[in-house]
Amino acid sequence: MENFLVKQDINLLEYPIWFQNKKLAERTEGYVWMDREGYTYRAGYKPPTKTDILFLYCLMLYSQSENWAESITLTRYRLLNDCGIQPGKQWFDRIEESLKRWKMIGIEYHGTFYDGRDYKTINFGIIDEWTIDKKTKKLHVKFSSTWLLKIRQSNYFKYIHFESLKRLKSPLVIRLYEILIKSFQGRNIWKIDAMKLAEKIPMKEKYPSDVIPKVRAAINRIN
Repeated sequence: MENFLVKQDINLLEYPIWFQNKKLAERTEGYVWMDREGYTYRAGYKPPTKTDILFLYCLMLYSQSENWAESITLTRYRLLNDCGIQPGKQWFDRIEESLKRWKMIGIEYHGTFYDGRDYKTINFGIIDEWTIDKKTKKLHVKFSSTWLLKIRQSNYFKYIHFESLKRLKSPLVIRLYEILIKSFQGRNIWKIDAMKLAEKIPMKEKYPSDVIPKVRAAINRIN
């Protein structure tokens, strides 16, 4: 991990693949979310949250640093350490929980994936399988080949600086960071209605007077 830059397709920044609401995610098993433009997101187990997206970006960074390897092997200690988390049994268990969540995710698009091609339907997962070796305790993760190929071949992408991302802490700030990274593709000024931004994030607040102070505080944190 030399430069800490994770390539991510803009489609996968535009549409959230994780929950900000940790309490809601913990209570939910089996979840389907359908958004505009033919995007469907299915979680067969609990939806991923902030901790899970941090683990995923770190695992993606390992894969990309190894020439987009589908299968990667590492210690759980290394994963936690690189995510800025103090290793311990609780967090070893949380890694397993996170991998269960990502294994059960399905993403489906009808129409265009913004890669210059049209699809009637494209449906893929993120992680195909994972194991922990009984003797060595090492973690083996195998990514979906379609997931990696979509990102690797994408002409519409941004680089996320992982070291910066992991310092943001707040779920709202991390999600806003993803949106801003995507929205400044090819421009240095971006304008959006407050409630449309709240829908993109998404936020539960229903009025601009509630949305704007939280977004402003999140932007200050990113800055």
